Amino acid sequence: MINSAYAGTRVLEIAAGLAAGVAGRFFADLGAEVIRLEPFSEPAQDFGDATVQTWARAGKTLLDGPAPDGTLRSVAPLLPGADLLISDLSPQQWAETLPTPEALIEDNPGLVLVDVTKFGRSGPYAAYAAPSLVSLALSGYLFISGLNDREPLRIGVDLVDVVTGVNAVGGAMAALHHARTTGQGQQVEVSTLRTLLCTLMSFPTSYGFQGTVRRRSSTRTVSVGPLVPAQDGHALVSTFRTDPEMLFVLLEDERLLEERFADPIGRARNQQEFIDVISEAAATRTMRDLFETGQSLRMPNAMVQSPLHSSADPQHAARRFFQPLRLDGGSEVPAPVVPLVPEAARDSDAHRPCVTHTGTTPAWSGDPTPRGSVTRPSRDALEGLKVLELTFAWAGPFAGRILADHGAEVVKVESRRHPDTARGFDLVDLSFGDNDRWMDRSMGYVIANPGKYHLGMELNDPVGKEVLLDLVRWADVVIENLTPRVLPNLGLGWDVFHEVNPSLIMLSATGFGHDGPYRDYGAWGWTLECLSGITHGTGYRDDSSPLLLIPTIPDSFSGTMGVAAVLAALEERRETGLGQWIDLSQYECATFAGLTDVVRAGRAGADRPRTGNRHVWQAPQGVYGCDGQDAWVAVAIETDEEWFRLCEVLGRSDLGDDESLRSHGGRHADHDRIDEAISDWTRTRSKHDAMKILQQHGVPAGAVQHAKDLYHDPQVEALDYFRAAWGTEIGLRIWPGTFYAMSRTPGDVRRGASTFGEDNERVLRDVLGYDPARVKNLLMTDAFSDIQDGLQKPSSPGLSVETMLEQGLILSWDEDYRALPEKVAARNQQWRRANGLPEMRIDGRGR
Repeated sequence: MINSAYAGTRVLEIAAGLAAGVAGRFFADLGAEVIRLEPFSEPAQDFGDATVQTWARAGKTLLDGPAPDGTLRSVAPLLPGADLLISDLSPQQWAETLPTPEALIEDNPGLVLVDVTKFGRSGPYAAYAAPSLVSLALSGYLFISGLNDREPLRIGVDLVDVVTGVNAVGGAMAALHHARTTGQGQQVEVSTLRTLLCTLMSFPTSYGFQGTVRRRSSTRTVSVGPLVPAQDGHALVSTFRTDPEMLFVLLEDERLLEERFADPIGRARNQQEFIDVISEAAATRTMRDLFETGQSLRMPNAMVQSPLHSSADPQHAARRFFQPLRLDGGSEVPAPVVPLVPEAARDSDAHRPCVTHTGTTPAWSGDPTPRGSVTRPSRDALEGLKVLELTFAWAGPFAGRILADHGAEVVKVESRRHPDTARGFDLVDLSFGDNDRWMDRSMGYVIANPGKYHLGMELNDPVGKEVLLDLVRWADVVIENLTPRVLPNLGLGWDVFHEVNPSLIMLSATGFGHDGPYRDYGAWGWTLECLSGITHGTGYRDDSSPLLLIPTIPDSFSGTMGVAAVLAALEERRETGLGQWIDLSQYECATFAGLTDVVRAGRAGADRPRTGNRHVWQAPQGVYGCDGQDAWVAVAIETDEEWFRLCEVLGRSDLGDDESLRSHGGRHADHDRIDEAISDWTRTRSKHDAMKILQQHGVPAGAVQHAKDLYHDPQVEALDYFRAAWGTEIGLRIWPGTFYAMSRTPGDVRRGASTFGEDNERVLRDVLGYDPARVKNLLMTDAFSDIQDGLQKPSSPGLSVETMLEQGLILSWDEDYRALPEKVAARNQQWRRANGLPEMRIDGRGR
């Protein structure tokens, strides 16, 4: 099983923070030997409490800290035998204690070095202090979260480090895959900033694609439906593509059958009245009733559960997702397992206690995994990997996109009658003209699907089914995120695929997994956000209503988790030659993202209150208004030293001298007075000036950046993040970049998203090797199409720019964005030359 995929792999973890701890824990649970050294540990880095620290250390061997001279001599004997080094040392700490990454890899040519940082190792923000709130601010996430008439709002659970850690797992596995094949190690840079930019995806892209700077919208209502009060809490009622009759069956209110609510356009024009009707009807029902009854009607409804309630959810219980974590003193709390661990391997020993090494010089145990001999270098980490995608929306496509970025050949199959639902979101350029291919102009679709070949084919057609099985024979990996009933209803699925290709790896990344009481339930990202506890903690302190996140976290996070699952299965296949089926639950992924909150709630026996932008115990922390329209800066104090430096910057020696404010508890008790002092200082300064002044004095702060800011941000530019590529239907546009930076095999966005069926002939001819006559005959059948007819063309392109500005949906629109693609393309070409990569055509020829 996948839980032994990395048996024999030696992982050295030099880390104090949670992100690197999560990455190391994944490898420990997948069979690797992990030795962890915790240098420079400070209270702020200690995960907040011992419960989370115990989870991160489980299954590892712990070493003593640095030597008296400050060096890390204890790890020197371990480096020659290590396959993987995971570190979250700051650039300064690294320079003081270890050889440079380049020197380490030169001395250990097969070593993969994963460098987990906040902003990367170089660039103007490299030395910035960045608690989660600051990272959310600088990445653009904070700007579009919350209510339009309020300050930006942080995510309600502390998931930034967990998401970054799982991203690091994918980067480490891709580099190990390359090292096993070529014998060549490399450095993998995983920053929190890059991770959050990738998680955001479409929101920075909204400016690069069409010049709009989106603002916060009412996150009580998202595109799939409103979040409404229920008898015992709140529930999400899905109205997207839901017939009025189904809403009536659920809520039994005849007003829902009125003509004004009959279609999406009517609902949009009468949105508030529509929501009011739903809210009134739902108020007398329980959350679970609205959830389960709605799901029985094929509506992906959800109840808003707290982290504590989520840990006791019957779906998690059925799949044994929570197992006892033993704490010091012998008490136990329920804690989530790593979602990649197969259900059969989830037992009471899932959280193995760590072992502390003392005394003698540490050494690796057992035999190492054989390293590949140095061969001809490959340009990409996943060169030669063949992937078949049967996916829709974002979670499955994200996984395929990441693999394509790093060299995999990916073929996406899509039905014209049941096309990808993402094609209906965020249409590009705000106009259609006479263009029939509106479905290929969806920003929501194209950003998740660059670098893939597109095959428009019907799986319920005997001809299409025969071709699909040939693609299964061709593929190393199949990725699908359809509900569990879809493939079996077509006479397809794991048993059929495995029979024709015994070495196949199949990832099923469904909403809830293939067993348990929610098995057949549908799920949007917001469905999972509500159930997992994320929504419960998100909201303003002075408002009892929870809020949804825009964009939702579970979609992209499940994609990165899926990549790790695929790469782990490939590692195991290297040893066994056998394929396997991976049953990945997106609900488990979403719950795992809130790891810190769910284990703390389990230990306390209660959920923490909703705190808005304030931290649970550290103070002060908040988002403060600056000079300019919708301009804000985030400030997050983690230590008493930072507090005194803040007082110095503010010119408020009275606060610094106040004995009652010399602890986090005291500052929490007087948070309002401190907030007023900070606001008095920030409101006369621009957000970027305020950030720079505070950071120069060692105070963690970040400008709350919007989409346009990100395209001009010097640190984002230092990461070489954005990518320009040609899309057949939309021309030269800017795409979100790769999820991690790799020194030897960097990865790239080589081509924009194909149009529907654009690659039909190419896939049949070049991928499957069919002869020209057969290809011609196949393309004349009803099984193949180059245009979809399952989604109705919108009657209008949406709201005008003027209307969006008037309603406050966007902060601004300008034409500067039109010049950006060529500027980004020029930087990309320079980057490719510097990395020894071939330059790309950016005019659409040669696709």
